Amino acid sequence: MIKPWYRQFWPWFIIALPSTAVIAGIATAIIASKDGVNLVAEDYYKQGKEINQDLSKFDRSEAL
Repeated sequence: MIKPWYRQFWPWFIIALPSTAVIAGIATAIIASKDGVNLVAEDYYKQGKEINQDLSKFDRSEAL
């Protein structure tokens, strides 16, 4: 006697593969949308100048 399709292993295995991809995609979207990191600062020029100033102080202290 042949079991019905829902009692066999392979249909559930084949259904599980795309389902895990969908679940992982949804989880990734939720994680990405929770806390968006602003990669570009509004005062990027000022921050860049501060970095250069900090490096020049470091070089000057090494020279002394």
